[in-house]
Amino acid sequence: MVRTGEPLTIVDLVGEGGQGLVFRALLSTGAPLAVKWYRPLMDTPTQRMAITELVNLRLPHPAFMFPFDLVESPQAGIAGFGYVMPWMESRFITFSQAVHEQPLSLATMAKIARKLAEAFDALHRSGLCYRDINFGNLWIDPIRGDLAIIDNDNVGTDAGHASVWGSHKFMAPEVTRREKRPSTVSDLHSLSVLLFFLLMHGHPLDGTKVEESYGWSSKHRSEEELAMLHYGREPLFIFDPKDTTNRPVEGSGPANRWPFYPKFIRDLFTRAFTTGLTDASLSGRVQAAEWRDAMTQLNDLGTICAYCGG
Repeated sequence: MVRTGEPLTIVDLVGEGGQGLVFRALLSTGAPLAVKWYRPLMDTPTQRMAITELVNLRLPHPAFMFPFDLVESPQAGIAGFGYVMPWMESRFITFSQAVHEQPLSLATMAKIARKLAEAFDALHRSGLCYRDINFGNLWIDPIRGDLAIIDNDNVGTDAGHASVWGSHKFMAPEVTRREKRPSTVSDLHSLSVLLFFLLMHGHPLDGTKVEESYGWSSKHRSEEELAMLHYGREPLFIFDPKDTTNRPVEGSGPANRWPFYPKFIRDLFTRAFTTGLTDASLSGRVQAAEWRDAMTQLNDLGTICAYCGG
């Protein structure tokens, strides 16, 4: 490790992505850590500076698994660099697994949603933005409702260097259209999408209009063109109060779950995906603190049946 000088032993490869590879490593004490090693194209002075700055930042919230040191291996003749972060405990599962494979109670969903909002509110109040909120970066303890937010090497200031733009289904429309770079404002859209997935089990913009555009009868467009259309140029909320042409697919998660939630939750989602789609400002989008308060209230409304446990 660059700052502490402590040696790490690489044990095995546990994952990889476009930017680099993730390994399990051990300290001399046997304690496990995670190491992300960048691919050669990512080994730039700008990226090294960005990670160095991140290592020196104060952790804004316990859910973020921030890098705490850089790693190099010049003595072994290995070029490049990476960073080290805490090892994630086995009790965590991916966000996708939590939503699609393991039914969560209302209390657990509300707790996860509240902690998500708290984490991003703390990040934004510290002057930072995440830039790449998506399924792959969020892990959940389905029993305790705890969070682990990984891949924090994209975190920085609104005006800072950004090596990623985000994932199509989570990017704000203005970022999808490449009119603006990822920022705190675009984070708020991504957070709303993530919360909608958690509570409704579907995407807020994927309705019948979107599904039909992928059919054989539609004009032949590439997936890239369709993504730009549905998430960038003409995004339409599936529960838009004025335009019903993109209603949720019958029998889908959103169609079944939307009526279940109280009006104050539905009103926030409606604002996030109507005004929030066109007004790319802090005042136009639902703030993380608003989501935090709403999810706290949602949790308070739930009770457990003494007879069936429902």
